Amino acid sequence: DYKKTIFLMLIFISTSAFSYNLITLPSHLSSAHAYIDAQMYKNAVQSLKKFDPKSDAQVAELNYALGKIYLGIDQPQKAISYFENSLSDAPNHYQSILGLAQAQIKLGEIKEAKRYLAKASKLTDASLEVAYHEAVIEELTGNSNLADQRLLLS
Repeated sequence: DYKKTIFLMLIFISTSAFSYNLITLPSHLSSAHAYIDAQMYKNAVQSLKKFDPKSDAQVAELNYALGKIYLGIDQPQKAISYFENSLSDAPNHYQSILGLAQAQIKLGEIKEAKRYLAKASKLTDASLEVAYHEAVIEELTGNSNLADQRLLLS
């Protein structure tokens, strides 16, 4: 089954040392991220219900995960509130800032999206992710050539 294979691959990736900024996530949160990546949102919610955050960083990760779920079910306005909650517990949570940019793109708020992408680019060396979202914005605003250039230069 395709979804099951993807899910198992994502669990492996999400528990590897290279995922989520080299921090170890509690198992329920880690599995929730894998479910989210596999677009299995109901399963992700079930995992998150079992998760008991023990620190501000874990609360930030919980809110980030909930934001990703709402983004995935095409409710960007709700996603924004969870990403903002995540940032209140961890002001430099890079993934939440990118989530805010994605939500703003879905809402058509291009200036806001660009503002978040600029902030994200200052926090990490993940220029490819930022370039991808910048290319999406260029494509949405009718600048296909610029979109291609952004991806080629990153």
